[in-house]
Amino acid sequence: MKSKLFCLVAFGILTIFLVGLASAAITFSNVPTLSQEGSSFTIKVTTNENETIDFTASAIDDGYGNQITFTPNSTVSFTAGIPRDVIIDYTVETDFDFRFGEEYFTTLTADGTEDATQTLYFEKVFCDYGNPADLDVKIEKIKVIEGFGDDDEYWYPLDEVEIDVKVENEGDWDVENIEIEFCLYDSEEKECILDEGDIDISEDDFDLDKGDDITTTLSFKVDPDDLIAGDTEYKIYVKAIGQIDDSDADEFDEEYTCDSDFIDDDFEIITDDKFVILDNVEIPEITTCGEKVELTADVWNVGDEDIDDDEIFLRIYNSELGINKVIEFTNGIDLMDYETISFTFDIPEDAKEKTHSILVTAYDDEDLYDKHIYENKEEDKAEYKVFIGISDCFAEPEVSVSATLESEAKAGEEMKIKIILGNLGSDTRTFMVDVENYGAWAELSESPGTLTLNSGSSGETYVNLDVDKDASSGEKTFNILVYEGTELIKTQPISVNIESRNFLGITGFSINEGNGYLWGLGLLNVILVIVIIIVAVRVARRK
Repeated sequence: MKSKLFCLVAFGILTIFLVGLASAAITFSNVPTLSQEGSSFTIKVTTNENETIDFTASAIDDGYGNQITFTPNSTVSFTAGIPRDVIIDYTVETDFDFRFGEEYFTTLTADGTEDATQTLYFEKVFCDYGNPADLDVKIEKIKVIEGFGDDDEYWYPLDEVEIDVKVENEGDWDVENIEIEFCLYDSEEKECILDEGDIDISEDDFDLDKGDDITTTLSFKVDPDDLIAGDTEYKIYVKAIGQIDDSDADEFDEEYTCDSDFIDDDFEIITDDKFVILDNVEIPEITTCGEKVELTADVWNVGDEDIDDDEIFLRIYNSELGINKVIEFTNGIDLMDYETISFTFDIPEDAKEKTHSILVTAYDDEDLYDKHIYENKEEDKAEYKVFIGISDCFAEPEVSVSATLESEAKAGEEMKIKIILGNLGSDTRTFMVDVENYGAWAELSESPGTLTLNSGSSGETYVNLDVDKDASSGEKTFNILVYEGTELIKTQPISVNIESRNFLGITGFSINEGNGYLWGLGLLNVILVIVIIIVAVRVARRK
């Protein structure tokens, strides 16, 4: 019994001791990012013990004998639960080399009842100068305008990218000759793989008065030649450097000023995906029927493994142009490399005059099933459309159009015309008929209809036109329009001879400003005839 009691007491004492040890803690807060210029900083420290803590921080060496040294308050007394500010001085030697893209940090150690550590990082500055003019640079938007990437989430090789950067002069001095610099930084290789010399910048070498701003666009293609297969972590840096041009700036006049912005959270360019991308596609923008056309393209393996020749097949397809070609590869495609393909085909003599899309698909098996189409991690398929325009073709018409007059063609009366369509194509088709260019001499009273015709058959529809009362006699023309869907496939001119109205006919007559002279002359002739007849009758009676 005594033995059991002793064990329980011992266990309780041990538990209290362990709890006491576990509860002893030093915590850090308000941890700053350190400036590369050197100075001092304050960090807030809290402990749950009444104790004295010693602070130390290790020096940083740049590899060339230059150091950053730290001088913290060596010994600080604390009351349990009450935070205190600890001031730490540090000195950056003048020749210390902050290499762009590297991380510089030290470990602050607090030695009390229990030790605690805190990592202190230096700010990553892309600028080589200070910013006395208060320029402000912000990456506002990243957009993939062509390719498989997702704007500011990730990119693929060969993506075409635009980055909008806003530069604002928030200071009190004018700044001139502002230039943009850029770096796409490979975190694993620790180097810029793309800089301002490799990209297009919409606004560069510009001036900003105080309070002004400008947004410039950086445009570029992610070149696979600059990438290393398997490297996926990158950072994006951009800066603006200008020269102060303001007499109010005193000693800062003509000094350089700089600000930068970056995306530092390991932005991803996907190069560890087994995927195939087409680039440098070349084909004529427009051609004619009967011409021979060549299509060439670079087929890229943008993954981190070689593709063997039995793992890559390219199908080129367009049913309207009679294209169905499978291209095989004899040497496969090495990782982050490409093979150029070339395919020549003839444009059919009867091709439709329009823009045709040619489908190019990459498969990993010669069976060419959908399940064998190359697909990336984001489930995008390796399917590409290539466009070619075809014009100036003289194909045989696929519909015939004729018309017959079903009524008299007189001014002031309705004219009925029968329209006959023949389907010369090989399929059943539906045609919609319309008319135009009659407005100067008639009005439409009944529109033609829609005809569905089997191959080789014909059908008829009617159009009624109300001929104007004052329409002059002679030949009149109008057009019959034939549509298939929304596409106009045939325009057929039609002519008809119109009779003018009789002067004393049952249809009546009219006199207007345009024909009054003619009517007067005709009336005078009639009166003269009547007078001659009357005179002749009187002479005859006298005899």
